[in-house]
Amino acid sequence: MTNDKTLAKHFKALAHPRRAMLFRLLSLRPEVGRSQKALLAASGLPYASFVHHMSRLESAGLVRSRAARGSVSYVVVPDALLASLAAAHQFGEIARRRVPRAA
Repeated sequence: MTNDKTLAKHFKALAHPRRAMLFRLLSLRPEVGRSQKALLAASGLPYASFVHHMSRLESAGLVRSRAARGSVSYVVVPDALLASLAAAHQFGEIARRRVPRAA
């Protein structure tokens, strides 16, 4: 199970709309990732903003960067988010069972 610190880190990283967009763009091709150039073009973000948001996603453990032949590419770390989503789902199920239904 995901610990509380990791859970908070994942959701905090994705709580920003630009980071959510970048993560979504990466999730469209999780098996191969996307180049920095392609992500910049698809997102329309200025370079400094892009680097800032990608570093936040990377430090949260949601994405990983790879440098090869003078370029950088990014891939999602699927198991990281899946663990947090499973924990959040479990919390929701517990809460749903505890809330009395209105008559």
